[in-house]
Amino acid sequence: MTRFSIFPAGNKQRALTERFLLSASAYVVGISLAWIATAFELAEISTPVLVWSTGIISFFIVGMYFLYRFGANNNIEDSVLTRLQMLAAIGWSSFFIFHTQELRGAFLMVYLFITMFSFFTLNRAQTVLIAFLIAAAYGWVILFDWVRQTPGFNLQVNLLQWVILSAVLVWLCAIAGYMTHVREKVRKSSIKIQQQNALIKEANQELEQALAKMELMANTDELTGIGNRHYFRQQAHSMVKQQYVDENSFAVCLVDVDHFKCINDQYGHHKGDRALKQIARELRVALPDETILARFGGEEFVVLLPNAALKSTMEQCEKMRTSIEQYRFSELELSAPLTVSIGATLFCSGDNLDSALRRADQSLYKAKEAGRNKCAYDFSLDPSLKQDLNLDSSIT
Repeated sequence: MTRFSIFPAGNKQRALTERFLLSASAYVVGISLAWIATAFELAEISTPVLVWSTGIISFFIVGMYFLYRFGANNNIEDSVLTRLQMLAAIGWSSFFIFHTQELRGAFLMVYLFITMFSFFTLNRAQTVLIAFLIAAAYGWVILFDWVRQTPGFNLQVNLLQWVILSAVLVWLCAIAGYMTHVREKVRKSSIKIQQQNALIKEANQELEQALAKMELMANTDELTGIGNRHYFRQQAHSMVKQQYVDENSFAVCLVDVDHFKCINDQYGHHKGDRALKQIARELRVALPDETILARFGGEEFVVLLPNAALKSTMEQCEKMRTSIEQYRFSELELSAPLTVSIGATLFCSGDNLDSALRRADQSLYKAKEAGRNKCAYDFSLDPSLKQDLNLDSSIT
């Protein structure tokens, strides 16, 4: 069951609702004074008129509250509704002041309370207009009592009260002017801060994009578009840390293009570079998505196979080798297929990256010694693997 909240969810609407409820206290004070004055026969208000006026004011308060509570005020040009509230307050205050003599001075304080609410949203000119309407309303009450010769009416006292009220209103208008100036400075400062924040946010976004681009450039091999040696080192150290946590081995494979110097000498470095790019693409296609592939230098590539075992390592190395052997490089008029030699090892518990790279490099050397276009492995670190194979290295 949804509970009803007195205040709306939005910060702006909540602030407007709180401000209205504060101003509504002036209505409550005025109604209370009217009832007290009537009860002690200090006001000439009949009971039906008092009841009806109380009902109308209460209906106005409830209606205004629901306008703010459910956001209907946002459909009105003056969404704050300050001027409407102040005109209504001036009207009912003048009505009660008209019906009392002894408590008229107390009701005049409500006028001042109404004027003070102009400080929130009205500018100096609007506050002056409100002050003029208050002075005019009370002046009309005095004039009406004087013309009608209302019993108990004291012209001198009322005129003095009107002068005092007008003087206080002038003072409040001066304060309103100062408040308007301060509010405008705060508004401009707020706009300036927002603009500066927007510029800072935009600059931060551009900086983040530039840093991301620089990081990408720092980790990417310019020729092949795959990771470079720096990228390989980052990923390898991350996998080493993870290996110490979950103790799952990963494979380190070195892939070297056979007789690549002859290709550069015969076809030129331009076509040699294009061949390297194509080899990188073919290796990427042959490997699972989670595999780390990087150019290690020259015509040599390095591959990291996560969660690898003896069998899966050998299968992946053989897949890489055959994919390059079977690919036809259309720009190179080769009498024999372009091939690669691969050396691989497993990184197991107690290992370190440099040792694994040395074992992979030694295996690569053995693959080349065996005639190239071969895969050689060193699984000697783990005793269980060595027992399964009955040898320290294997060449296929």
